[in-house]
Amino acid sequence: MKRRNSLSQPFPISGPRSTSGGIIGGSALWLSSTAKQAQQVAGWKLEAFLASPAAREKFSHATGYVPINTETDSSATQQTYLKVNPSLRTFARQVKNTPTVSAAAGCVTGAMTAIRTSNINQLQAAFSGSKSVGAALDRAAADAKSAIQTYQEQVGQ
Repeated sequence: MKRRNSLSQPFPISGPRSTSGGIIGGSALWLSSTAKQAQQVAGWKLEAFLASPAAREKFSHATGYVPINTETDSSATQQTYLKVNPSLRTFARQVKNTPTVSAAAGCVTGAMTAIRTSNINQLQAAFSGSKSVGAALDRAAADAKSAIQTYQEQVGQ
């Protein structure tokens, strides 16, 4: 059996390469579309800073997250860091070799935080035995429906 080099392989995906992307996250930055003009300008300035190569590099070194800004790759300090921390180089290569598809592009609803919180709480209740799996899933589904409805009302849908 031929062994594949994990440094060049994509992250595991759940289906065909053309329609399945990596399910990773943590680097999303969001701005409200209802913010006042001055808040939008300030928000974009903050996001531009947070997404800059220097900020992404510092965040990556502090947390182990793969930088979302590919310009970070050309930094001499980043290359030195990757030599000392080869596992991060592996992750970066895997992310680069994983297809980008809209299904895995991130949060697509303003209700995501509420849904995620409920899912976590209900899973913990099921795992601890304080609720049956069925009851926890039913509650999570009801909470998700409510959160989506609230969000749709907030955006006038």
